[in-house]
Amino acid sequence: MNKQYLFSLKLYLIVLVLLSLVCGNTINIPEGRSIVNSDEIIKRKGVLKIFNDFDISKDMVVNGNLKIIGGNLAVSGTVNGEIHVLGGNIDINNTAVINGTIIALGGTIYKDPKAIIKGEVFEVNQNKVSFSRTKTKNESGWKNIWPDDSQIGILNGNDTRSDAYLDDVWVRYNRSEGLYIQLNMHVLNEFVSGNILYGGVGRSFSRNKYSGIIGIEQRLFHNNFQFYLERYDKSRTDDTWRVNDKLNSLAALLIHEDFLDWYHTDGIQGGININLPFSINANLNYTDETQARMNTVASWSLFGSNKDFRGFFPIQEGNDVNYKWEVSIGHPYQWNYNSSFTSYLKYSQTESTDLSDFNYNKKELAINTFIPFARNVGIHFLLNAGSLSGTEFGGQHKFHIGGIGSLRGYGWKQFSDDQYSSGTIELVFDELSIFYDRAATWETSQNFITANHWNKLIKSHSGSSFGMSVGNKKARLDIIKPLRTEDNEIIINFILNDIDF
Repeated sequence: MNKQYLFSLKLYLIVLVLLSLVCGNTINIPEGRSIVNSDEIIKRKGVLKIFNDFDISKDMVVNGNLKIIGGNLAVSGTVNGEIHVLGGNIDINNTAVINGTIIALGGTIYKDPKAIIKGEVFEVNQNKVSFSRTKTKNESGWKNIWPDDSQIGILNGNDTRSDAYLDDVWVRYNRSEGLYIQLNMHVLNEFVSGNILYGGVGRSFSRNKYSGIIGIEQRLFHNNFQFYLERYDKSRTDDTWRVNDKLNSLAALLIHEDFLDWYHTDGIQGGININLPFSINANLNYTDETQARMNTVASWSLFGSNKDFRGFFPIQEGNDVNYKWEVSIGHPYQWNYNSSFTSYLKYSQTESTDLSDFNYNKKELAINTFIPFARNVGIHFLLNAGSLSGTEFGGQHKFHIGGIGSLRGYGWKQFSDDQYSSGTIELVFDELSIFYDRAATWETSQNFITANHWNKLIKSHSGSSFGMSVGNKKARLDIIKPLRTEDNEIIINFILNDIDF
């Protein structure tokens, strides 16, 4: 394990302990290896151990799930539940009987052939896994791509769609899939320069369902021209611009919170991308897919077991056939990543076709600018607006505002409508920033982004908040005071940005 991985694991474990104190869970952290008497039967929900090895003797029966963090597990008895070990090994002896799934994240599973295992066995090691993330190299250094493939798109510069499938394995956890593991491939054509076959096969264990994607990509003119075609059957979320999939998986796994909303898609997509000078990027996508709801199937987390996950995302089901074109210039500012002048402008339009079960036209605009005053001191402006019009569309097409990543300090997706505008002004001092958020949502028949969007934001906004962020490019703490609300509560959000797992 490298130092960064050890640092990440320690940070996660510290957060776990703090969360357990808040949630009122009892954690047993004795010294040395914990060995339970052979005649003991644990009838409670299960066993949780942190920073401690745990032995289950031959005559011991555990009626519940086993969760071991930062320790090793040895099993000689019976476990009527699932086994989850983070950062440790699992040793299954010949007398062991396990009536559930076994998962080791960051460790190795050793099992005797005579052991009885009625569930499935999964081992995910640090050197071969991306916890819903991969990295690609560009001229300015390492840059993150979040491979929730509904959000991949064609990126600025010379990054291409298939780059997200360079990692052998993806892992995520959420309420609609439970534990999801996908094996990926990225194959270069030896006979055709710039031709790549990519994709992956994954499984949702709580749904007992396989999914997958297969695509072909062609790169031309030093990757400045790219086109792709892919076929897929997969889960989708349109929310990773608010909360990345890694942070969401950790929240679901640790504290019973899944922020992202998921739905099922089955179809084809093709696209063309052109990279031009001055960081200008243009792309056109065609999508023909069936969209369906996904019910909540996951039920457990390490902490917060006294509450339930949110229900399914209430989309309107049907076949969505659309064209989407997008033009952007510049590069988005990433908080605390640099102190140079940064500017980014993006406009996109999605329009359904006559073959679609839906009838809509969706337009979106984003402006993102950072102006430095001195070294590590500057001001950041962020403006967003959207317009949705038509006679037939569902919740998956509307704009949702509120919570982490949009209007901070308010409920997750508290405001929802077919028109919206939002703005952020942020004064950045090295690892400290002071920000003000404001957003407005409303319903109207207009189908363009006009000056009315800015008038609504200034004169009749839905909510606003004031706060402070402290941290660095790996993690930060947001302290937020929502304005125009009846209560005086202070909201605290802990955000992980760039910690490897």
